[in-house]
Amino acid sequence: MKFLYSISVAILAALTFNTGYAEQMCNDSVEVTTPSSRFEINDDQAFDTKTGLVWKRCLEGQNWNTELSQCDGNAISVNWKGALQSVSEGWRLPNIKELGSIVEHSCGNPSINLNVFPIEAISPTLWSSTPNRLYLGQVDNRRAWATLFQDGVSRNVFKSDSRLSVLLVKDAVILEPIEELPQ
Repeated sequence: MKFLYSISVAILAALTFNTGYAEQMCNDSVEVTTPSSRFEINDDQAFDTKTGLVWKRCLEGQNWNTELSQCDGNAISVNWKGALQSVSEGWRLPNIKELGSIVEHSCGNPSINLNVFPIEAISPTLWSSTPNRLYLGQVDNRRAWATLFQDGVSRNVFKSDSRLSVLLVKDAVILEPIEELPQ
């Protein structure tokens, strides 16, 4: 009887928790590193007031749904060359430091502020533009850096074999103030 009860509990747990979607987990005792107040949101773009960068809020392949304030569609998964080629005018692949600047260290799965970047992908791994020139002390041009947003850690991965997601960035254009016209 105890065995049947254990199996029933295990099956119920599997049905309850194995939905293919894991909810973001945040630790309130860890300082928030990317508060929503740090970003100025303009529909499908987020201006980071700390870094001066403008980020797309959706992964490449997804489209911004203004009515629902969410990203719709499926993110593309491409190798590093495909990621570099996926940029649209004015946008670029972020370097590894820029990508690290949007990691939310108080959260995991994904470790990103979902209010700013409402991505549907579960803990995506995102390409950076930064090649990894050395691997284990040896010159190795086959690798580039990427950030796994499950835990926010950067890793080097094979450029041609890895198929990862893409989040684009651009430098903000700061306009000089216009002189007031005499009245």
